Amino acid sequence: MLHEKDAGHALREYRKGNRLTLSQLARTLSVSESYLSMLERGLRLPGRSLAVRIEEFSRIPPQLWGSTPTSQQAN
Repeated sequence: MLHEKDAGHALREYRKGNRLTLSQLARTLSVSESYLSMLERGLRLPGRSLAVRIEEFSRIPPQLWGSTPTSQQAN
């Protein structure tokens, strides 16, 4: 299983590969740019609902983030 930094790297690669800015993807996922940046750098884990939303857009399975909490304020 990939480490959350690897999942974050995959998310960044998805964003760049689709020529999306941090702002555009953050808006699409309904999170702040700073939170999305922390996800991409592996500094935060998404909550379960955000991990599912990420999968809808990027095809990065929620399981790749490792242990995602059942709820998290920044979802």
